[in-house]
Amino acid sequence: MTVSKILMAGFTGLSISLALGQPRPVSATIAITHAAVVDTKGGPIQRDMTVIIQDHRISAVVKSENVPRGAQVLDGRGWQR
Repeated sequence: MTVSKILMAGFTGLSISLALGQPRPVSATIAITHAAVVDTKGGPIQRDMTVIIQDHRISAVVKSENVPRGAQVLDGRGWQR
């Protein structure tokens, strides 16, 4: 096998592994619904809220029925007994 064929095979294998390893595209906005939000300054726990995340930061906390259109929705209820 020639050096060029070895390099081509290696490049092809690397390209395929990089393509398969790429995360699938997700919405730029994430909505965690039905979450219990704790006020760290001593306020009451706010239940059934939606936490909106945009650009890797919390942008809003709203009632759970207010989910932005196009958001990736994650259920914040978690495991229930």
